Amino acid sequence: MRTVIVGTSVAGVRAAQALRRNGGEDEILLVGAESHLPYDKPCLSKGMLSGAVAPEKNCLLTESAAAELGIRTALSQRAVGLDPEAAVLHTTAGRIPYDRLVIATGASARTLPWSDLPGVHSLRTRADCEALRADLRRGSRLVVVGGGFIGCEVAATARGLGLDVTIVEPEATLLPVAGPELGALAGEWHAGHGARVRVGEAVRAIVRAGGGLVVELRGGEVLDADCVVLGIGAVPNTGWLEGSGLDIADGIACDAWGRVHCHENVLAAGDVARWQDPVSGTARRVEHWTNATEQAAVVGKVLAGASDVAAHRVNTYVWSDQYDRTMSFVGRRACATRVTRFDDPRKNGVAFVGADEQGGLAFAAVVNWPRALLAVRKAINGGVPCAVVEEQLTPAA
Repeated sequence: MRTVIVGTSVAGVRAAQALRRNGGEDEILLVGAESHLPYDKPCLSKGMLSGAVAPEKNCLLTESAAAELGIRTALSQRAVGLDPEAAVLHTTAGRIPYDRLVIATGASARTLPWSDLPGVHSLRTRADCEALRADLRRGSRLVVVGGGFIGCEVAATARGLGLDVTIVEPEATLLPVAGPELGALAGEWHAGHGARVRVGEAVRAIVRAGGGLVVELRGGEVLDADCVVLGIGAVPNTGWLEGSGLDIADGIACDAWGRVHCHENVLAAGDVARWQDPVSGTARRVEHWTNATEQAAVVGKVLAGASDVAAHRVNTYVWSDQYDRTMSFVGRRACATRVTRFDDPRKNGVAFVGADEQGGLAFAAVVNWPRALLAVRKAINGGVPCAVVEEQLTPAA
C-alpha cells in the first residue's frame, strides 16, 4: 500500500507521522514543491525574519527522522494535476501513482496589482522570508499593508530591527478577525513601540520612485518606503486540481474525518481543506497551525485504520507573539453578542470573553495570561457556558 502525501508543511508532515504512530505500515512518499526539508511556518514572521533562528533550527522533519520513520521525500516537485480515477498525481517531475492520497498543499498569499513590483513582498515560504530579510537589512522604512496577525508580527519584528514602520489596515482596528477589543489594544502596543498605525485606510496605489517605493492611501496620505509587505490574507492552493472532479470551492470539501467527498482514497488537511464541522453542521476552512496539526492527527488515524476515530471539531485557534506579548484567540468573534473584559494585574494579562445569544462561549482573546487561555480553550472545546468561564476569571473578592 502506497500513501502519497502532497505538501510538506505541518499538515503533511504531521499526517505522515500520525500514520506511523498509529501503526500504519504503508510506503509513505512526502511530495513538496520547495527544495528545503519541511520547516515550520510561524517562525517566518518572527525569529527567522529577524535572523535570531537559523533555518536548521526550524525543521519539521530532519533527514534522520524521516529515515527512522520510513518516510521518503520527493522535494522540488510541484503538483500540477490529479487524476483520481487512475489514482495518479501529476507533478513537475512526472507521474506518481498512489493507493491513497493526502492533499496538504496549504494556501498562497493573496495578491494586489502591485505584488510583482521590486521591494513588494508577501510572506508564506522560506524563500519569501529570506528575500524580505535581505530587503529589511538594506532599507530603513517599511510599510505593512494589512494589520492581521502576520502583518502585525512582521511589523513588530521590523521595529525590533530598528526600522521605521507603518501599518495600514482598512478595518477600524488591527487584528479585525479577533475583534475590536483586542485590535484596539494591539494598536496601542504598536504605537507604543514606535510604529505608526493607519486604520480605516486602504491602499490606492504603490509605485516605484527614486529607488524606493511610494504607497498612496485612499485618504490622500503618501508613505515613502524602502520595502512593502502585503499581509492581506491567503487563498487555498487548489488551482492544480482544476478538472480533477474534486469540489474545491473555498478549499477541498471533506467530511469530519478529512475524507474528500466522492473519493474514498483521497483525504485533505490543513489550510487547503474545508472540513465538515460535526457541531455546527457547516463546512469550514481554517487557516491556522493548530487546526492543521489536529486535522493531520485525525487523517493519520483514519489511514492507519484506527477504530472509533472521533470527528474533528473545527475551531479557530491562533496565537501570536508581538513585542513582549503573547496573544491567543479562540472561537468566532462574529458570533458574540456580549463581550466582557477581565484583567490579571499580577502579570499584565487581559482576556476578552464573548457570549453568544444562547449564553455559550463564542470566542475569547487572551494576552499574557496562561491560566485564562487554558480555561477558555477547555470551555470552548467542551461546550461550557460562558458564565462558567466568566466566574473562573473573576478575581476573588
